[in-house]
Amino acid sequence: MDKKSYEEFLKNLTLGEIVIFGVSSRAEACFEWIIGNFPDSEVVGFLAEASDSSDFCKKRVLSFDEVKLNSEAVIIYAERDMCEIGNLASKYELSNEFLIFYYAKPYLGICDVGLPENDIRKLYQAEDSETQLFLDNFFLAKSFDWALLLPREAVDWIARYNKRYWDRVDNDLGACDELTFLDCGAYTGDSLKDFYQQYNSRLCYAYAVEADKTKQIALESAVAELGLCDKVEIIMKGVSDEAGDYFIEHAGTTSGKVAQAGEQAAHTVRIDDLNIQPVGKLCIKMDIEGLEMPALKGAAETIKKFAPEMAICIYHKGADIFEIPQYIKSLCPEYKFIIRGGVHSVCYCSVERF
Repeated sequence: MDKKSYEEFLKNLTLGEIVIFGVSSRAEACFEWIIGNFPDSEVVGFLAEASDSSDFCKKRVLSFDEVKLNSEAVIIYAERDMCEIGNLASKYELSNEFLIFYYAKPYLGICDVGLPENDIRKLYQAEDSETQLFLDNFFLAKSFDWALLLPREAVDWIARYNKRYWDRVDNDLGACDELTFLDCGAYTGDSLKDFYQQYNSRLCYAYAVEADKTKQIALESAVAELGLCDKVEIIMKGVSDEAGDYFIEHAGTTSGKVAQAGEQAAHTVRIDDLNIQPVGKLCIKMDIEGLEMPALKGAAETIKKFAPEMAICIYHKGADIFEIPQYIKSLCPEYKFIIRGGVHSVCYCSVERF
């Protein structure tokens, strides 16, 4: 949808009573955005399949039966897994109109993108349609305070964003018979599990790197359940451009990260100092809450030596969408870049595949 078409859609949109699906930071952002952009509408409450609270943002958390009886209320879906809209409507027999809250605001750092749009587009593969679709919507959302309110039909293209790392449908690692996986931000082993399920015996070895010690037991259990104890080295440290003593902020949550202060002690290491000896192609994934650039700087020699396949998250800071590919290309000019993912956007870097 181009800017003119979107403006026409908003102009013709009438909202009365609104129910926001979700009780998260995204739902809160949706609430604030609605108040700012549709002052004549009324958010009557929130909706969630599971909630520990009876209210959210000083509004009630409604039951599905209440919403079902108020079929005139518009439900705005504000969570990540937008594929669930159809299941929710069917499961709870909801006849309400659904809209989608597409939120592209970077989680951390400045929200301005300091490079012109055309220069950013030049960093990525022009012939990759999904990358171009992401960039179209990224810049459209940027011009509307990083958020879009979209019709339910938009789920058809947004749903395509929700993919696993190196999804084999359209981002396959190709002819690599042997793979070594460096999982930075291993969390509880979810990415390792997905990688192994996709590539199975082609995974020769993996390094699971996680700074938050509250995840250690779950990570060890995941490795054991996969039967990979002899193929995975668990490293309970963070990755950065220097080795040092730090802390974990928001320990135990999905947003736990290395910081100057926090709830638990943590140590960092440079990837260049891990002495990685990959079997086959080295694949590096980074989802480390805005510390991707320091981690890449600490991996400069590894990148130049092995030219690894990389999946680097770029949704934490506004500048990452251009600073990350620029930096990687400065190390190895042969790298090319595509984007996969919507709210969880990932820059894929390769010298061979595209």
